[in-house]
Amino acid sequence: MKTIAVFGGGRILSEAPDYIAAQTIGRLLAQAGYTVITGGYTGIMEAASRGAAEAGGHVIGVTLTDAERGDYPPTANAWVTEEVKCATRLERLLHLVMHADAYVVMRGSGGTAWELETVWEKMAAGQMSFKPVICVGETWRVLITHLIAATDNAERVRAMLHFTDNPTAVLDILTTAIG
Repeated sequence: MKTIAVFGGGRILSEAPDYIAAQTIGRLLAQAGYTVITGGYTGIMEAASRGAAEAGGHVIGVTLTDAERGDYPPTANAWVTEEVKCATRLERLLHLVMHADAYVVMRGSGGTAWELETVWEKMAAGQMSFKPVICVGETWRVLITHLIAATDNAERVRAMLHFTDNPTAVLDILTTAIG
């Protein structure tokens, strides 16, 4: 079973369009037989987890031990079916990146950008195989433009990038990209 990472902000509220979109994406991924992996907490992470769990899917939440948790809740969201605890934020990031077969990047802030940039850099440096990256919404097009300008072998990485404003198109893009 392939695992799809869903990256996005933890401060997105449940009534926000981005939350609803992430919930839809999680549901569609689970219905298609994918495992969903997220950062395990609130916002987009919770929405994707909820959508997948409500559809009967397996949800992995990668969370932090108490020492590193900061302002995140003490436990994973209620929709996580398997929790992986990491001792540091870097360990958590690398677990999310290295244990996914593809990535869906939704609205977020610095942490989400760090996730996207880590995936990009690991592929560009040849430290991991090329995997599909689906960016949802306009936010990431600007960052990607800068990454392309700053990367020597950007053309190879850019071939793995997909953009959509439609959350229901994510599954179609993924199916075409990895089967």
